[in-house]
Amino acid sequence: MAVPRIQMDQEPRTGILDFPLELLSLTFEHFRIDDDDCTQDRTELRDATRALRLTCRRLSDAATLILFSDLIIDLNKESVRRAEELVSRNPLIAASVRKVVISLACYKPGMADDMALFVRARLEDIDQACWRCVPDWHMIRSHLYESELELVDEWYSDSKGPPEQIECLRNGCRIFEAWNMDRYLDHDEDSDVYEFEEVTERGAAVRNYRELIWKAHEAYYEKHQEQLELVESGSFVQSIVRCLGYLRQKGLQFIITDDIKSPYPESVYIINDNDCLLTAMSAPHGWLDNFVSQSDRDEVSLPAVRLLSEIPAASYRAGTPITDLNLECFPTWGQLSLLFPGAPSLSTMSEMFAELGTACQHLERFEFGREGMSFLGPVWQHRGSMSPQDRLHANSFFKAMFSGGKLNAIYVDTLKFGHGVSSTPPEY
Repeated sequence: MAVPRIQMDQEPRTGILDFPLELLSLTFEHFRIDDDDCTQDRTELRDATRALRLTCRRLSDAATLILFSDLIIDLNKESVRRAEELVSRNPLIAASVRKVVISLACYKPGMADDMALFVRARLEDIDQACWRCVPDWHMIRSHLYESELELVDEWYSDSKGPPEQIECLRNGCRIFEAWNMDRYLDHDEDSDVYEFEEVTERGAAVRNYRELIWKAHEAYYEKHQEQLELVESGSFVQSIVRCLGYLRQKGLQFIITDDIKSPYPESVYIINDNDCLLTAMSAPHGWLDNFVSQSDRDEVSLPAVRLLSEIPAASYRAGTPITDLNLECFPTWGQLSLLFPGAPSLSTMSEMFAELGTACQHLERFEFGREGMSFLGPVWQHRGSMSPQDRLHANSFFKAMFSGGKLNAIYVDTLKFGHGVSSTPPEY
């Protein structure tokens, strides 16, 4: 006898797609990892989050809130254009941004104008890249300086190391041969620059590397001019202000840095691939990077320094004051007057200082000198005592930063100036 089936009203089941977007976003927060985590884990989790955006619109929206939490703007026209388009055309992405990172990595005026200085600085880069790839690099380099090229050939001919390491050594030697002699800086095709070269593999490689460094310098000069235009015209600051107009969420963290993230995880990619090498040699620097002597450091003038005061002031004028500011770059002595540019008189500077102080009245959190900042101590100690003008500009800047009554969190690492770690402004 068949047992009759009892029909029961089934309540509709609730699936993940029925969750509110806010709850989905909180769930996917577990995919978010800190920058301190290993690269492999970070890549895997980011790839998993990207895959979620390919499933359906609802999961895509939730994953978007995780993937686009940082808005990074570099000091170049293409980066500014992309940032403005991203936040203006995508309200969901604009709402997901929690951190704005302004990278002021720069193209040094001295290196843009002086080919010899550019080559010397880039040889320092090559030296470091080869050293990381080839353990015996510095021993080999000493033979290069002494023109004992046959010993170098013998070394890598007999080497039993990995093929990419041997190639890195060979290419590094060719680069030093091509760039490390002053007479090869003459780019006159009618001169006897290439006279010594025979039709050999070495000669062809050396010639190619000389052509590459000239292309790199030309690109470097053009990018320097582009940065100069962005800073002096005020268009870079105005673009940042426009982006902030779309980011209305509270607690937005604002970081100004000069840090550069290399697109190449290993030095061997830079040395063994000419396209990568050209990109790396025409890349910008941190404010204290690529100085080959103390005199070079003292003579450098960085137009981007003025942005440290212009960005907070302009943001306040536009009705989007910065409340959380982290400075990861700062000028050295001789450049501090650039913090308040265009101030020929004390009264003009006082007006600019007052404007910055007003903008900082909304500041709730201020950080200076975290691990991302270059170590300024040796530079400052070398110069002895500050000039009265430098002292005035530095004091005015930090007084403005600390003048707000809403400040509730301060971190200042005076170790960057050769002192200790403190929660108070550095004493000059």
